[in-house]
Amino acid sequence: QTDEYSPTKKIKQFHTQTNIPFCPDSDE
Repeated sequence: QTDEYSPTKKIKQFHTQTNIPFCPDSDE
C-alpha cells in the first residue's frame, strides 16, 4: 500500500499535469 498506488494520488497528479478535468473511471 503506497501513495504511488493510490488512485486518488494518481488522479491528482494526472489532473495537475494535464490540467484537464476527467473521470477517474476513464483514467485508463
